[in-house]
Amino acid sequence: MMNLYHYKTWVISSVLDQYELYKKERGKLEVGKLFVVPNEESSNRNAYFERFVFFTKDVEKVLEGMEEELREIIEKRYFEGDLTTYMRDKGLKSKREARRLITKAVNTFFHRLERLRKDIVKKAV
Repeated sequence: MMNLYHYKTWVISSVLDQYELYKKERGKLEVGKLFVVPNEESSNRNAYFERFVFFTKDVEKVLEGMEEELREIIEKRYFEGDLTTYMRDKGLKSKREARRLITKAVNTFFHRLERLRKDIVKKAV
């Protein structure tokens, strides 16, 4: 079963995977489209998966608009790894504080992507 936090991390990972690949291969952030499409297995889970389309320049703006600490969590993908890795890298002693920061970064980035997606849908209609 997939909960909401894991759904958010799945979307973020998919966006970052394509964003990094596009940046590496093309180098032009203005024209790239990122497609986040759930695979066939997702229908077996208790989560609602949507198709997302973002432009790389918009993802870049979302990243730039985030606080430095939260942006670093997203860019270095600390949300995908072990909590102790982030604690060690940042010199934190509290798991609660590390978890709070990682969750805040995931929620902030996802909700900004969601706002962006809704704006794109409104403009298309």
